[in-house]
Amino acid sequence: MPRPSIFAIGVLLCTCTTASAQEGGRPWWATAALTTHATSHTLDLVTTNLALHQNPNAVEMNPVLRPFVDQPWAFGTVSAGLWVGANYTLWKVAKSHPKRATFIALALSAAELTIASHNASVMRASAPFTPARPIR
Repeated sequence: MPRPSIFAIGVLLCTCTTASAQEGGRPWWATAALTTHATSHTLDLVTTNLALHQNPNAVEMNPVLRPFVDQPWAFGTVSAGLWVGANYTLWKVAKSHPKRATFIALALSAAELTIASHNASVMRASAPFTPARPIR
């Protein structure tokens, strides 16, 4: 994954946290849940890219992102766009329904952490076996 994409996602994370300090009406725990969702999405994006590049048998399962697998910038942009759309919607919902928005953000975070864990196992499956000591 290109470094500018990681930088852009980091800026979005900071923006989310900064906006919460300036705007009233949202409890801190709703903001924390949205930040957790952003972090888990970033982890999912990074592990997906690594798994796709390290394991020739890896396949993107998200039908929206599948066409962009060979174009890292487009893949990162579309994935970040999906995240921004979801988090923006949750951010707006959190003002009037903070508990619902928090629950949804935490559920999305749990799903994305599960996916990131699966991606890590796909990466490990592609690693060649190296014995602890030489075989004679």
